[in-house]
Amino acid sequence: MLKKQGLLLVFFLYGTLLFSQTKLPSFFGNNMVLQQNEKVAIWGEDKPNTKIKIMGSWGEKSSTETDANGKWQVKLQTPKAGGPYTLKIKGSQNVTLKNVLIGEVWICSGQSNMEMPLKGKVNEPIIGSLETILNSKNSQLRFFHVKKDASLIPLDDVSGTWQETSPETASNFSATAYYYGKKIQAILGVPVGLIHASWGSSTAEAWTDKETLSQFESVVIPKEIPKKMKQQVPTLLYNAMLHPFIGYNMKGVIWYQGESNKLRANEYQELVTKMVSS
Repeated sequence: MLKKQGLLLVFFLYGTLLFSQTKLPSFFGNNMVLQQNEKVAIWGEDKPNTKIKIMGSWGEKSSTETDANGKWQVKLQTPKAGGPYTLKIKGSQNVTLKNVLIGEVWICSGQSNMEMPLKGKVNEPIIGSLETILNSKNSQLRFFHVKKDASLIPLDDVSGTWQETSPETASNFSATAYYYGKKIQAILGVPVGLIHASWGSSTAEAWTDKETLSQFESVVIPKEIPKKMKQQVPTLLYNAMLHPFIGYNMKGVIWYQGESNKLRANEYQELVTKMVSS
């Protein structure tokens, strides 16, 4: 009986410790890029009814209090492009995010054409990629690669970290996203952050939310995740790989997809238009 009580106490203390931590989604981390000249949203979790203070080293600050479920969100004004800065979050714990840049943020999504890495694949080379990778060192161009995942319900976080572009990291970046970000940076002269979420052979339906798809009689919302080709099942990739970013301020999206919808091309224009509108 004493052993059981001791075990219960350990689980209770462990659960309390986990809940008391000041936590943020993975994309609020070191090396991240925030959209310039906007009131950007920053959010996370902590103990219920806890005071949260946010301070950007560029001179802006904001505060709020967690709700009954421990959720919190603030808006913080960003300056014109620049950095690096630090972002401090004070709650039940103190969190400091370092090497933060302010610039242009883009989401890059789609299927294999977007997924293709800069290093290419076997018998599928990217022309000039070796020279590009060798000369890719650029602290002002950052990537966040979203790990592949599927979910029946909308999630709040993804797996991934922000990375600076360098010969050590660039080879696995999306080639399309890399060249796009490099061109944008060359034209605008500002830091660029690229959030890459793609999956080869994925359909547009897989990247679209349930509410939007309810307008299409031919689309069946899944009740379970299949073992194979989950990237072609409606809502699954949206729920796991896009929904967590809702609220993260960005400049825009680049989309490279369509082949997996070729057998339903007659409805693709309406589908993609409504997906974009959503």
